[in-house]
Amino acid sequence: MAYTIVPASGTATALVNLDASPAVRPTAGVNGPVHPFTVVGTATAPINMPTTNFLPILRVPTNAGIEKLEISIDTAPSTSLTGSIGLVFSPANDGTPAAYQSAYALTGAAPSIVSQSFFFYAAAITSYVGLWTDITFQNHLGNSVTDGFYVPSSYGLPLWQALTTGAGKATSGASPGAFTSCQSDPGGFFDIVYFETTTGVNTSACLVSLRATYHVVGNL
Repeated sequence: MAYTIVPASGTATALVNLDASPAVRPTAGVNGPVHPFTVVGTATAPINMPTTNFLPILRVPTNAGIEKLEISIDTAPSTSLTGSIGLVFSPANDGTPAAYQSAYALTGAAPSIVSQSFFFYAAAITSYVGLWTDITFQNHLGNSVTDGFYVPSSYGLPLWQALTTGAGKATSGASPGAFTSCQSDPGGFFDIVYFETTTGVNTSACLVSLRATYHVVGNL
């Protein structure tokens, strides 16, 4: 059987660039080699956590390329408890621009810019007791919200760009500084957070743990 290569527009960009004359090396983290980092965090979902509450669990830089996001809980609090996992900007003066910093605190002020279910959408978390489970692309088909969702083709993009130009990009957002307005890396950090999507069913507190493996785009 004879095979014919598809037109250059259908070939992986990294290979097109490497075949060019002169060859163009891929950027680290965008088809180029990288060093991965792993960060783990745990937060307590209290009894009957309302859907207006959320749990910040991990913090990663805005130019992080997420390789894998995993979830685990210690015990099953309820058979009907569901939640989503998404992104907000860091509330800290850690390089995150003041215009984007979230306003949340232990008193409960909500962040103004939210991608509520970027990774994980309204899933029964009792399915994830006692083991690490990969949920990186759990919401890859998207859902009714318009704040973006993570898809496999966005793997080579930094988070800020996956939110704004990726196949699952946000199409609207809250003000000020909606995700759709980030046309360049804003700098600073995102917090990966857990949102409860059912209320009154969490009959006991439970520990929600996340583990993210990521690389920093542009750095070796």
